[in-house]
Order: sequence, then C-alpha cells, then structure tokens
Amino acid sequence: MIKNGMKLGRFYGIFFLIIGVVFSWFAFTMTRDAGFTIRLFTAGPLFMVLGLAFLVFPGGDITAKESRQKTKDPGVVFSQAPQRDKIAWGVAVAIGVIITLVLVV
Repeated sequence: MIKNGMKLGRFYGIFFLIIGVVFSWFAFTMTRDAGFTIRLFTAGPLFMVLGLAFLVFPGGDITAKESRQKTKDPGVVFSQAPQRDKIAWGVAVAIGVIITLVLVV
C-alpha cells in the first residue's frame, strides 16, 4: 500500500482521512439509531479536513520508508515543514472545528 517514495505527511493525510470517515460514520449511525452520539465521534469532519490538508501539504522531507527504517525522525514532518504547510494545517483545524461545532450544536 505504501510506496517507497510516499511522503510521510501524505501517509498521515490518508490515515486522518480514514479516521475521519470512520468517526463520521459512527456519529451518523449512532445519531440515527440511538438518537445520540458519543462526543468523540463528532470530530470526524475535523480529521477529514486535516487529512485533506496533509495530502496537499505533506510537510518535511521524509518518506514512509525512511520512517520505518528509522533513518530519519518522524518529527521531521512537523519540524522541517515549510511555513505555508503549518499555516494550511492550522487553517484546516480551524475549519474542521467550525464544521464540527455547526453539526453538533
């Protein structure tokens, strides 16, 4: 599934996107069937938007292979990320929180 050249940030994006879809599905199903949802699952849109941001702005230069082989620290994704990537991640979190609050409240 993971190619040797895939950036670790993009892998994080796919992971967050999958978690977001699963959380949203649980929240929707619980709301429909039980009439309520556990607050944790309402974070689904936040994870989906953050996942999309990581896919577009993958951060520092490290591949998933380098992370698995421990040749580079996985924190490189964040520590060596360009400023525009960090801003995009912050904006994505803000948008995700707003969407979550609109859907929950």
